[in-house]
Amino acid sequence: MFGEEMTKEKGAMFLWARLFFVYGPGQRAGALIPSVVSALASGGSPTITNPEAQNDFVYIEDAAAAIVLLATNGAPTGTYEIGSGTLATVGEVARLAYEKFGVAYTVNAGSPNLEPPLVADITTLRAIGWEPRISLEEGVSKTVEVFRTI
Repeated sequence: MFGEEMTKEKGAMFLWARLFFVYGPGQRAGALIPSVVSALASGGSPTITNPEAQNDFVYIEDAAAAIVLLATNGAPTGTYEIGSGTLATVGEVARLAYEKFGVAYTVNAGSPNLEPPLVADITTLRAIGWEPRISLEEGVSKTVEVFRTI
């Protein structure tokens, strides 16, 4: 609110991009997909702490495209949620990674700590012409390929 008020006083624009669960190449090694890839590549079985937890996963290329659009398209002042607009379980993401290794998905679950899921409301981004283009399956596949070569 402070940022919006300050920009009104100065005659500037205020754009707040709220990123949801961004994944892809460049992601920290301890994140879900890189940790699953690391465990499977070494012949281990990753521990999926909360396989039933739900997140709004958005591929890095889609998130970057949304930010570029906001910065260059004269978007109206406001808050923009950057996500896929859909929920997927952590277990589903892990299963997709397992498939890339040709390994049957098995749950080696830790202690669940389920938090209420948050899904991005991408209505305002759609209004200025943005849509996520990379499906979860394609994004996980691209991410696994990158982390397999590291």
